[in-house]
Amino acid sequence: RVRARIPVPLVLVALFFGFSFGLMKGLMAPVGPSWIAVRDALNIVAIVAAAGAFYVTSVVYRMDFDHLTYQVALPLVAAGFLFLPLREPLSVVGTAMYQFGYQYFYLVLWAIWAVLAAREKLPAAWVCAWGLLAIQIGQLAGSLAADLGLGFLVGDGALAMLSAAVIFATLIVSLFVFSGRSASTGWGSVRPMEEEARAAEGRTLEDACDALSRRSRLTVRETDVFCLLARGRNRAFICKELVIGDETVKSHVKAIYRKLNVHSQQELINLVE
Repeated sequence: RVRARIPVPLVLVALFFGFSFGLMKGLMAPVGPSWIAVRDALNIVAIVAAAGAFYVTSVVYRMDFDHLTYQVALPLVAAGFLFLPLREPLSVVGTAMYQFGYQYFYLVLWAIWAVLAAREKLPAAWVCAWGLLAIQIGQLAGSLAADLGLGFLVGDGALAMLSAAVIFATLIVSLFVFSGRSASTGWGSVRPMEEEARAAEGRTLEDACDALSRRSRLTVRETDVFCLLARGRNRAFICKELVIGDETVKSHVKAIYRKLNVHSQQELINLVE
């Protein structure tokens, strides 16, 4: 049985971002439905902007996960809470900055989960579900904290005090989590694009055949035939190896070509190289 070891820094960061998102929603709820509409509109823009920023920082500048998280995402979140208590339009700017930082980190987190699943040989669905659970728990805690904070801190300074508390928490997370320990867990110093290239280089023929078989929904017997075809074997060899008739092999080859959208054995081999 596989025993999963989730890096503690990754858990803390996921919980913190979930907490800050829940807190932001809780702080904006009392100001009326118009603010909620603004937040939703900014969220759409933030998703598009975050995707572009993630491409630039991870592909163009090749930043590792530590820098993507602690030098880009966390400062944006802190800046968002810094501007939130101010009057419009600065409060709108703060909301936009926070939404951008949160969506950016969300993309970073998905990339981290992919690396973690590959390196620890864990089911990707399990790793992603575990990470999403941490975020949801953080959001629930953040919403409760916003309700309690606004209830105890009465007056115009309540929002400013809560925002200051979040900024302080951001500083603490950055100092204590970004202390070199994340590098020892195997994900902090990883650059997303380099990890993908390394995985591609280390991929074996069997891995490629297995991935294509699952993607194309080949049957078990079709997969056996497909792997032999990918190695350059002819029909006579396949018949002898799998102990099946020539007509059966022809039928499997025809189905494989159709599912893979190829027309010859050479095209099939090119797919797995």
